Amino acid sequence: MFKQAKKIMEEQGFSFIATGEVIGERPMSQRKKAMEFLEKKAGLEGKLLRPLSAKLLKETEIEKKKIVDRKKLLAISGRSRKKQIALAKKYGIEDYPTPAGGCLLTDPAFSKRLKELLEKQEKITENDIALLFVGRHFWHKNVKIVVARNEEENKKLHKLKKDGNIIIELEDIPGPTTLVRGGAQEAINKAKRLTKRYSSAARRKKQVRFKKC
Repeated sequence: MFKQAKKIMEEQGFSFIATGEVIGERPMSQRKKAMEFLEKKAGLEGKLLRPLSAKLLKETEIEKKKIVDRKKLLAISGRSRKKQIALAKKYGIEDYPTPAGGCLLTDPAFSKRLKELLEKQEKITENDIALLFVGRHFWHKNVKIVVARNEEENKKLHKLKKDGNIIIELEDIPGPTTLVRGGAQEAINKAKRLTKRYSSAARRKKQVRFKKC
């Protein structure tokens, strides 16, 4: 993961990488020596900032160059999440993963989605990353198709729609919202088939009508 992040950092011209790691939070990978070893192995010595535990670690190049003010960094350690939760409350952050939920990249389904996105799409935006958390994901060549799983996700797909995207929905029949990241007719046809497949009401009918927006 660090090697991939380093590659992106260099390609995009960034100065450093920051992570949310905390010393002692995980008994194996987040011991001080293990963290230093991983930093060195990835070729990121001095360029990997861990803001939550920075004052318990060696000063990085970023801090020495005053790009980041070390005085404002923290010295959190241990498995308790109380300090992190207090920080979130202080800054008004309410929507965050459940503590101790683990890294999403270790989740097979999520990592598969991310891997496919990196392989099939050159330019990735924050919107594309947000979409990874929503619905069932499919591809038609290099066109992504996402089918919502419930009413809440139907609304999210409408919000995540970008210029050039198409929303497919069933007419007069309950069913999922489907987002198509492109206008190729073959992709739209596949999206329609998927929309029908995931609607129990539509599956019982030979013919259904769709609407696009």
